Amino acid sequence: MMLKVASLLLGLVATVVLARSLGPGGFGIYSFVIAVASLVVLPAHAGLGTLMVRETAAGRAVANWGRVRGFWRWAFRISTLSTLAIAGVLIAALVTWGERLSPTEYWAALGGIVLIPLLVANSLRIALMQGIGEPVKGVMLEALVKPGLLLLGVGTLALASRLEPGMAVGVNAAATAVAVAGGLLWFQRLRPPETLGVSPVFMPGDWWRALIPLALLMGAQQLIKYTDIVLLGLLTTAVDVGQYRIAAQAAELIIFVLVGVTLVVGPRVARLHALHDHAGLQRLVVRAARWSFLAAIAAFAVLYFAGEWLLRVIFGGDYTVAIGPLLILAAGQIGVAFFGLAPTVLKMTGHERISLRILVAASMTNIVLNLALIPPLGMLGAAISTAVTLAAAHAVLALAASRSLGLRTLPLQGRG
Repeated sequence: MMLKVASLLLGLVATVVLARSLGPGGFGIYSFVIAVASLVVLPAHAGLGTLMVRETAAGRAVANWGRVRGFWRWAFRISTLSTLAIAGVLIAALVTWGERLSPTEYWAALGGIVLIPLLVANSLRIALMQGIGEPVKGVMLEALVKPGLLLLGVGTLALASRLEPGMAVGVNAAATAVAVAGGLLWFQRLRPPETLGVSPVFMPGDWWRALIPLALLMGAQQLIKYTDIVLLGLLTTAVDVGQYRIAAQAAELIIFVLVGVTLVVGPRVARLHALHDHAGLQRLVVRAARWSFLAAIAAFAVLYFAGEWLLRVIFGGDYTVAIGPLLILAAGQIGVAFFGLAPTVLKMTGHERISLRILVAASMTNIVLNLALIPPLGMLGAAISTAVTLAAAHAVLALAASRSLGLRTLPLQGRG
């Protein structure tokens, strides 16, 4: 939690610098590129991170090191080939249609392409560290070094009055590269020694069968997360995107404890399930859900009573119009926090197909709602669509966890 708080503060300061220096229009271009990059990268790593955590944690529990090492090789091979293919297609598209973009948009798009393989590598690096039981060390570079370098880079350029959206994306890519390189070196020092002297065991059939639903599942989650930003960028203006992005980022304060708890709890859920310790798993999930929900209520109270003032003081008067979307999105995140760790529990216990059906339906519903509500309502329409989708989807996921596993994921139930 200390790491998450530090990361939140660094990220917030970097966002303030970006929002104030670029203005709503420039910050909108930056946010749009980051959102698009996060979506197009999905074929290269969607589901691999979750499967990496699950396979590594479960393999450690039963000392099946050959399978663990084999999976590592297979996963990195798949992600590398997919990343090269995606980057090649995007470079060809930029060369072909780049003249339709303004210089500012062109350089931002090029920076987004550079960022893609780094996002994939960073995702798998974090998953590796979680799987070997080092979640804190795994997230440390992502939580401290990456936002710290991003802040240093954009702050320096802003002071020199040279910050542009493309430069900001480039700084983001450079910070991610440092986190990846440092994290992989750290992993080599911490990896279980048993994985060094064992022959890898490959079971690609099993892994593909598990990966495909997980990939679709993550794709649905990312669609829910970024559909509002992308469709706002396509249907409205860059200024709207920039203002809305501030609201969306501030609303994530509601679940920052839940995100941190998930990093720690995920591998433990996989381990306890592999050991058939249902009672221990139930205690773990309820206790984690309670902490997450209490923190969410406290954060919502701050945003409700002081949100507009905070937007004006921190980001500037141009962003106070985002208070409506901010409160709507924050209310939706309260729903996410209340229904606890149901998505993580389902994924880490091999019930990803149940989550898949629910979240695919939710992502499709989210697209339809955004298309229907953004034209008449703008930012408010995007916020309503996303908040309703998130809260409803997590409620159904909690019900599915209860019926499929007999586990209660709500903070107000059971004995924690």
